[in-house]
Amino acid sequence: MLVAFSNLLKQLFSSENLFRLGGDEFGILLHHIEDKKTLKNYAEQLLSDFKEKVATRFSDVKISLSIGIAINSCQSSDFGTLFKRADMALYESKKSGKNAFTFWDGYGDISSEGI
Repeated sequence: MLVAFSNLLKQLFSSENLFRLGGDEFGILLHHIEDKKTLKNYAEQLLSDFKEKVATRFSDVKISLSIGIAINSCQSSDFGTLFKRADMALYESKKSGKNAFTFWDGYGDISSEGI
């Protein structure tokens, strides 16, 4: 299952920007994204492809995908801070019922969406 998900990530994102954080958690670092809408599109595509290409292959097991997104605002943040914010957003996605993504926008605002 993790291999299938890892392969999906490699199809969607450049491999030098992918990180396995441990267990079943992965990180994706995207540079030069101009707006929140682009990130939303990436998250929606990932959720959709996950459902179609991974979850259906392992239908005997209940699996879900939760995504936390941290945006580096003009207040330049170090990687550790950005990672903590993404992690907080991730846990908001999990609390909202999974198969969702949550933004931490750099100003303390958190917003969740799901498909």
